[in-house]
Amino acid sequence: MRGRYKDWTPGYIDAHPEVSPRNIELADPYYSHPRLVLEIGSGKGGFLTQMGLLHPEINYLGLERDVSSCGTAARKAVELSLTNVRFLNLDFDVAFFPLSSLRFEKIHVNFPDPWPKARHEKRRLLFPTRLSNILSLLAPDGLLEFRTDNLPLFEYALEHLEEAGASLLEPPYPEEEARSEYEERFLAEGIKINRALIGRKG
Repeated sequence: MRGRYKDWTPGYIDAHPEVSPRNIELADPYYSHPRLVLEIGSGKGGFLTQMGLLHPEINYLGLERDVSSCGTAARKAVELSLTNVRFLNLDFDVAFFPLSSLRFEKIHVNFPDPWPKARHEKRRLLFPTRLSNILSLLAPDGLLEFRTDNLPLFEYALEHLEEAGASLLEPPYPEEEARSEYEERFLAEGIKINRALIGRKG
């Protein structure tokens, strides 16, 4: 869900390439860090900045296609003086090829757009071919953690795991260390959060 456009955000992103570079430069030492974690659809950055504070030993990368949300996230990282969190104003389909040589120990997908209409199925972030691409970025023992308030989307993703070469891992889940803005709001409203841990098959 997109918020209102903030006209200051494109300029802010340009002024702070240390937290929101315009391109993925794999020669940058940031990407050769032994521990990398990715969030796809990082929104305003609440989840990833919390994780960055909790785990300075990990380098985090967030993808967010909405420029206003990405700029807001970048400002949070700057205000918190985080050097282990970056936000890229890119859609996953655009970022996939530049990232394809990297391996992430964990990938987070938090509350993506459900695209509920059947004609929009291919736009869903966890559409099988796209999910397969996401899983290919995982390290051998890596995990994809998926959270959503939307039960039909959750069931859709689980139904298509085998097609995407994925498998559902059994609980217990890792302890929740951080929450996105959406999750905080939904929990305050008493809305159930559906959560799954997904790994590559085999």
